[in-house]
Amino acid sequence: MGARRSLLDTIPNSVVDAVGSRQVWQGYDLLMDLQRQERLREYVVIALGTNGNRNAPGMIDRIIADIQPGVRLIFVTPYDGRANATWNSRQTAEYIRTLPDMHPFVTVADWWEVIEPNSQLLGSDRVHIGGNQTAIGMYTNCIVEAIQTASERPAKS
Repeated sequence: MGARRSLLDTIPNSVVDAVGSRQVWQGYDLLMDLQRQERLREYVVIALGTNGNRNAPGMIDRIIADIQPGVRLIFVTPYDGRANATWNSRQTAEYIRTLPDMHPFVTVADWWEVIEPNSQLLGSDRVHIGGNQTAIGMYTNCIVEAIQTASERPAKS
């Protein structure tokens, strides 16, 4: 949510649907609704999982299976600076990193990798970028670079 304005200003003709604490299953429902309404774009960026649960990888698999042909999916790795190896958000990030090898139409925007060495830019919860312009710029660049990478990969067939 904190990077919404930056994303809209940086990525022409983009749409950002961001709400707090959205679960992966809610993201799935939203994507399927947009798909039924024929409102999905070629590039679909999914930034979910920080508030993840054990079912996040299964729901991600459903998104991949059910998304229509012609789409390039970009999954953003969730980041939670408090997470240890047992936390669902960290496990979801690790799972997301495996997806491009299995699905050529999937690209990773590795926010975890980008922000972890700069986590002091996040709020006191070590999750949210809030109004920190440096962190917002880093997040936006992470997404823009992933879109560029996705443009070099095939869309779902």
